[in-house]
Amino acid sequence: MRPFVFICHSEVQKSGWLSDSEESWRAGRRVVSILAEYKRSTKGIIHDISATGKTCFLEPEEAIGINNLILSLEEDEREEIKRSCAP
Repeated sequence: MRPFVFICHSEVQKSGWLSDSEESWRAGRRVVSILAEYKRSTKGIIHDISATGKTCFLEPEEAIGINNLILSLEEDEREEIKRSCAP
């Protein structure tokens, strides 16, 4: 996942919309932080807005499918651990 989101991150950075050089996580999903005034300039899901309102945490549209897959695999893993530990 790192290279894929990194590509999305790079595209947003080239546009000058990035508010922070680091990726972050919101609601278990990898997001990029963009300046609030550009939140409607790119496709994706806004998961959070900073306390100041200057930064939005956006999951790029291209990353939604892979983030869904990761969450599904993590849930499968939790279920397998529960089954393995059950008496």
